[in-house]
Amino acid sequence: MSDSSTVLVLGASGGIGGEMARLLLARGWRVRAMKRGLGVASCLYGTGNAYSPAEAHIFLTADGRIQVAAGGVDFGQGSKTVLCQIAAETMDVPYESFRMGPVDTAIDPFGGTSSSSRITMQGGKAVFQAALRARQEGLRLARRVLNRQHKDMR
Repeated sequence: MSDSSTVLVLGASGGIGGEMARLLLARGWRVRAMKRGLGVASCLYGTGNAYSPAEAHIFLTADGRIQVAAGGVDFGQGSKTVLCQIAAETMDVPYESFRMGPVDTAIDPFGGTSSSSRITMQGGKAVFQAALRARQEGLRLARRVLNRQHKDMR
């Protein structure tokens, strides 16, 4: 690398960004602000493996619908449909009661990569577990409000 190579460090206080910046600086790149330059990026690509887990949350919305948040991007493969179907079957609630909006990284949990059948397998398992917890919590609250015994509600 020539001495004219530069690196612009944006938010690289740790993790892979910080490591990449340290590597480039060690290779002779220098830091300076610039308007044009060479971009360097990295990504994590894990399909169905242990280091790429999925998480999910189930919310009851103000309009009475059930929101599935799983972080997996649906780009036409039908993952929103299948994840809502998993939640509906697990909670024993009609599918029409569920919705899943576009991924919002500010509020949605990490979903991992959207590749192959990964969302169905790992995202589906995460939605299943979240739906089980949501069903248990819903039944607990309903029993309390309605003053019913456990055997009366399933």
